[in-house]
Amino acid sequence: MMIKAFFIDLDGTLLELNEKEEKYLPQHNIKALKELVNRDIKVVIATGRVLRYVLEMNEEFGFSFDAIASNGAEIYCEQKLQATYACDKTSLLEVAKCLEAVEELNPFFHSNGLVYYMKSNSRTLKAPLKINWKREYADIDLRDALKDDNFPAPLKMNILSENYPLVDKWSEILPEMFKDSLEIFKTDDHFMEVTAKGANKGNGLLYICDFYGFKTTEVAAIGDAGNDAYMLSLTPYSYAMSNAVAEVKAVCKKQVNTVAEAIYDLLNISE
Repeated sequence: MMIKAFFIDLDGTLLELNEKEEKYLPQHNIKALKELVNRDIKVVIATGRVLRYVLEMNEEFGFSFDAIASNGAEIYCEQKLQATYACDKTSLLEVAKCLEAVEELNPFFHSNGLVYYMKSNSRTLKAPLKINWKREYADIDLRDALKDDNFPAPLKMNILSENYPLVDKWSEILPEMFKDSLEIFKTDDHFMEVTAKGANKGNGLLYICDFYGFKTTEVAAIGDAGNDAYMLSLTPYSYAMSNAVAEVKAVCKKQVNTVAEAIYDLLNISE
């Protein structure tokens, strides 16, 4: 079977941690990615990060990868943004209202280069140390921005906390409460991510397969977190990172320690 595309998650998968707990793209993965390119196997970065990050990575390393960004809210193919899916602002406002009394959970989103978050006397928005946080904060409260008819609907909202059990608890509550209008995933011990209904990595994979005329049996995928599970379930060539959550391991055919390991296994399948 000739594999035509490989869908690769970023955080916890393609990106690894160095001794300072900083995320970086290691040389063994760069070398393996170039092997895919040399075999004309399309690489698609599937990430919760915004598209801008993937484009910056492409420029830095000389790649031209396609992307499913913002957890499926941005689809980028053939050097062009092909589709975007904005959240329903009323639903996002309801999520924020649900969390008003839970001050250890911090909803926020990015718009026009600024971070909008829920302000109060005792609430602060602080990123865990392992996140490279370099953003300017908006003067207006997140809730007021969402109430403004002229404010653009965000593609994604994040919910951040350093209280891991609280993230676990609300990652069960919120998806059920908003199952008809939003996609809500726990993507890390301290993060939940919110997108429009239907905007997820799995539907992004289906979009890109349709765009290029690929069958899902002709593509592979790799990931580690709950927001990867649907995407991974769509292909028979699915890889879970060894530190992946149980939900991901349950749907994958193989477990690996690095993306490079998965790529070389995939190249053997493609020969």
